[in-house]
Amino acid sequence: MTTPISYSNKVAVITGSASGIGRGIAERCAKEGMKVILADIEKKPLLDLEILLRNKGCEVISVVTDVCKEDDIKKLADMTFNKFGRVHFLFNNAGVGVGGAAWETSIEQWNWIIDVNLKGIIYGIKYFIPRMLNQDEECFVVNTASLAGLTTGAGLAPYIVTKHAVVSLTETLFHDLAIKKSKIKTAVFCPVIVNTRIMESLRNAPESIKQEIGKGHRTDEQLQMEAHMRQVLARGMTIEQSSNCLFKELEMGKFYILTHPACKSMVETRFKDILNDHVPSIPSIPE
Repeated sequence: MTTPISYSNKVAVITGSASGIGRGIAERCAKEGMKVILADIEKKPLLDLEILLRNKGCEVISVVTDVCKEDDIKKLADMTFNKFGRVHFLFNNAGVGVGGAAWETSIEQWNWIIDVNLKGIIYGIKYFIPRMLNQDEECFVVNTASLAGLTTGAGLAPYIVTKHAVVSLTETLFHDLAIKKSKIKTAVFCPVIVNTRIMESLRNAPESIKQEIGKGHRTDEQLQMEAHMRQVLARGMTIEQSSNCLFKELEMGKFYILTHPACKSMVETRFKDILNDHVPSIPSIPE
């Protein structure tokens, strides 16, 4: 059942908002009349989007943010609450793609994708949710995962591992907030094929990883996988279509949000208590 959500003058924070899915979310938030906080590591496209949204009448600020750095997320939260006093929508969206088999991926690349895709969301939860709890009003926390967080396949071990972790983290967050009878609602966004620059994630990688990749530390299989993924993504839905799916499903009260109906059966095998909005009991621990 669709539940109307009040957007006007609400405050939304979006990480990874300078491009891709995050930009689509930011543009939709602005369209709905929200106050928007843009956060991204890429300064120029971030500032360009801030100017674009402001010219459309949106109250917006941008904060250059590296989600790998805990202090950057803390500063983002501090700046947001100092400016607006509250947050109603937190979109932990920033993410990167690293491919390869588990044993072929360097430890440095593993650390980087874990820092961005998983720890960036952990930091967002840590520094925003306590303050959102104190607001005692309806709020939303949406963590961006991927269809890769609900399935597995070859050639994308680092990406798949982190996205599965995001799904599990969000499921756990759902239970923890439900036990507290919080007014914060949660959702995990699992887009399927969206036309973004995810295959160009290395543009924001640490210089040491760029140098490593530049020395040819990629197998023929990785190169073939990348070429295939670029072709698939080029045929994907637009970021506007992606954000439309997200907001539609949010208003329907969905926890697992996918962009393609044909893939929705995948969530039926996951926790049925979440699908049925059931709060699990806490087992007693023997003394």
